[in-house]
Parts: sequence; C-alpha cells; structure tokens
Amino acid sequence: MPETLEQSAEDRRQQLIEQWARIFGNRQIINKNASAKAKRLLAKFLTPEQQNDYQAVRHFTIVNGKKKYVIGDDLQVRVYDVGDYALAPPLETWCVRIPDTPFADTLIAQLLLLRSDPEKLRNMACVTPGRRRALPGYVRALQIIRTAGYPEPS
Repeated sequence: MPETLEQSAEDRRQQLIEQWARIFGNRQIINKNASAKAKRLLAKFLTPEQQNDYQAVRHFTIVNGKKKYVIGDDLQVRVYDVGDYALAPPLETWCVRIPDTPFADTLIAQLLLLRSDPEKLRNMACVTPGRRRALPGYVRALQIIRTAGYPEPS
C-alpha cells in the first residue's frame, strides 16, 4: 500500500531533523509536546496560591527559613529577608538556566532546589547583589564560558 503524500513528507521531515541533530551535535531532538508537559508538571508542584500568583503576575514566592525567594518567567531568583519583602530591594539575584530544556522544567528545578537546598541552587547560579535585569543570552553565554573553562566575566 503506497504512503500518502503527508506521511511521506512527515517521514522526510523527521529524517532531516535527525540529520540536523547529528551534524550540529544536538543530543536532544526537541519534542513539540515537551513544553506543554513541563507546564502541566509545574502546575502540579505549585500550591494553589502560587498557581494564582503565577497566572496573574508570572512569578511566585517560596519561603524557606528566614528567606523569601521570588521566581518567575525571567528565570531569575530574587532573594529577600522575610520581613523586608515589600520594603526593600532583593538582597541578591540569582540567574539560573538549564540549557536545552523547556522553560517550565527550569522553573521546576528552581522550585525543588529552593524547597530542599537553596545553597546548592545558589552555587549553580550567577549571583549578583541586589536586582539585575536579565540580558538576552547572558545566562546561556555564562554556561558556555563555565563549560569551556574561561574565567567568568566580572
């Protein structure tokens, strides 16, 4: 039974994606549904209050000990003393990104590490005092620099 034109085109498309991945060293072929799955999983990890905050203002808070952590769509973790949250700028801002993963997976990783071991997340991050605006590509560039063994930018 001959293949339909759509099946043939889809097979060829998949072959091209796999060839592209082999040529350029991409170890992961991005799944169209990965982002949607990651968002659903993130919703399961958030409390109802955190879900409401995330839907309304695209960030949510986590309180662990004497610190309050605010994370959201800019992938920055802003660290506050619990009592100073509304009054003061953050004590530190941590930039953390996991390359080649859906965006929501990075938020899940941040959330779980902040609940269990914030210091471990801090050690993985690019830490700046106060508030820092993310520059496009900055965190990815920092990952490449760290991987290549070059000194970090000051």
